Amino acid sequence: MKNSFIIFILFISSVNALAQRADPAGFLPAGLPGAGLQRVDTVAIYAGEDLFTLIDGGADIYLEYGFRKVAATKYKNRSGKSFTVELYEMNDTAAAYGIFSISVSEQGEPVNVGNEGVINRDYLLFWKDRYFTSIVASDSSQESRKAMRTLAEIVGASIPAGSGTPEFIGCLPEEHLLQKKYVRGLLGLSSIYTFNTKDIFRSEDMVFGKYADHRTFIFRYTTEVPAREALNTVKNKLKQSQRFRNFGEQSGGFSVTDRENQRVYVTRCEKFLVVILGKQGTDIASIADQINHRIGEYQNKSKER
Repeated sequence: MKNSFIIFILFISSVNALAQRADPAGFLPAGLPGAGLQRVDTVAIYAGEDLFTLIDGGADIYLEYGFRKVAATKYKNRSGKSFTVELYEMNDTAAAYGIFSISVSEQGEPVNVGNEGVINRDYLLFWKDRYFTSIVASDSSQESRKAMRTLAEIVGASIPAGSGTPEFIGCLPEEHLLQKKYVRGLLGLSSIYTFNTKDIFRSEDMVFGKYADHRTFIFRYTTEVPAREALNTVKNKLKQSQRFRNFGEQSGGFSVTDRENQRVYVTRCEKFLVVILGKQGTDIASIADQINHRIGEYQNKSKER
């Protein structure tokens, strides 16, 4: 009986320890004397729609991806430079990667922290497991940039390892890929390109790739049926829109021209809609073939699992 009680206590303790470790506040230590950093504020927790209190005007996109809670606090180094840290717990790893991908710019410098990180002047962003972390410095000095790297490494090391980048991203051809993003709704899509003010695609999620002479959007659906319905909806909306002109039927889809004189080609491949925006003269047919091949490989791997 005594042994059973001890085992029960150990079990409860391990569950509590795991819960504390999974709490984003648990990844933000009070003091880092070896690194010359000290937390100078309490850790504030914002859950669900309370996020609007922290970032009013910017909370919607986190909720769109799937947000649980965020732990926010401030650190200072020995010379008094301050660093605001916000550690977001998302619903899953894809959501954490997605909010990271939509937040970074092309000007950022990669940093080896978490699954993927970027530093750009006075801020550093990284993601790991289902957590996305933002560190903003009071200035862009070399001292502050070095401190941000140190702080990110310490926080990142405390977060448990999780799965990597969503495999859906693999549908994008890798050659000459400059930028990639994972999107889960209209806000994320509209931050890249505006097809319509409403969610006319109504997909489960989407991946975006930027290349030198074109951009690619791949929308994913549960089955081919909603993908076919979405193709018809998008075709009708773009055909009627004043944003686009030169509508033309294509094999398996259609094309229009946008206000920047880019050709917009839309087609379906199984349960995916593929949209390619290219400059006039871009070999869109060849690009579409490459994407269809990548989608086929992704589908085969999914079936094997």
